[in-house]
Amino acid sequence: MSRYIVSETQELPRHGEVKQDTYGCYYCHICGKSFKKVLAHVWQKHNISAISYKKLFGLYTSKGLLCPESRELAQQRNAENKESVIYNNLIKQGIKTRFKKGCKGRTKNQVSAQLKSALRKRNPLLKGDNKP
Repeated sequence: MSRYIVSETQELPRHGEVKQDTYGCYYCHICGKSFKKVLAHVWQKHNISAISYKKLFGLYTSKGLLCPESRELAQQRNAENKESVIYNNLIKQGIKTRFKKGCKGRTKNQVSAQLKSALRKRNPLLKGDNKP
């Protein structure tokens, strides 16, 4: 398997949809090529940040888009550095993102198209006005 580009597709993924190739790598919504680390590709080639890309194409903002091989490597590195990762990332820097009293949280207009679609599939009784 190639280091970067794995394969190309004729049909781009739709808004709110993620598409994977046979290796489990994700396709770029912009150029239609699959990559082991599609968000790194989007930043380097299309100059779009990961969070902006996910919002632009209606994807979960909290879900990573790594192929299984890259995900396993990242998990392995996190396990090796568990103490520093937990302390620095979750405890120390997590103070900024913790829920604050009186905060509304996410409203329905802040939810991605991918999440809305998943919720509609889980509960078909949801009103039609929730469609993206």
